[in-house]
Amino acid sequence: MAVTSKPETSVENRVAGWLTPEEFSILETVCDTFFPSLEPPDGSSEELAAYYRRSARILNVAHLIAETLAFENEDEQKKFHKLLSLLDSLLGGLMLIGSPRKFKSLSQEKREKYLTVMANSPMGQLRQGYQAIKRLAGFIYFSAPNAQGVNPNWNVLDYTAPSPLPADVPQPIKPLTISEDTILEADAVRKAAIITKLILPYKKLRQCQNSI
Repeated sequence: MAVTSKPETSVENRVAGWLTPEEFSILETVCDTFFPSLEPPDGSSEELAAYYRRSARILNVAHLIAETLAFENEDEQKKFHKLLSLLDSLLGGLMLIGSPRKFKSLSQEKREKYLTVMANSPMGQLRQGYQAIKRLAGFIYFSAPNAQGVNPNWNVLDYTAPSPLPADVPQPIKPLTISEDTILEADAVRKAAIITKLILPYKKLRQCQNSI
């Protein structure tokens, strides 16, 4: 009897260049578990009702996470592949909720229990994986702007984004132009490193948003 192997997903078919469609589907389910579509309370305003019904999938949260993590190194991506593989295994369900079922096949209530066990697991990698997805999903869900530059959740949360400074207002920080070999003092280098650490994740997210 001939045995045929399942062809590997090509790079062109991978989401954000590194997740298989099945892995991405699992990530979408995790994000929708954190931010599901819910029925609003009776008497809710139209805006509040839309907020309750707005799932992570509607805001493309999983896709933005995939795009953001595409900037990570190969080792970090391998860890994420392993985490998604666990979520897609019968062993993962048996180990975390006592039932040999894959994460996607579970009800919303069982998926929440699954993630809660992950969050409190004695295994550091499971806790870290949970925190990575939860924090990224939460940040993107409440901050990623739409085509008009506004996150649809802001109004119901009574949040107004700060207006950008007018172009003619003097900037508080003037960039240093270096045109020749220059020795920078330690404080300047340290401050530059801190600023770079703060700005790079934001730049990565903006690049992801612009690519969708």
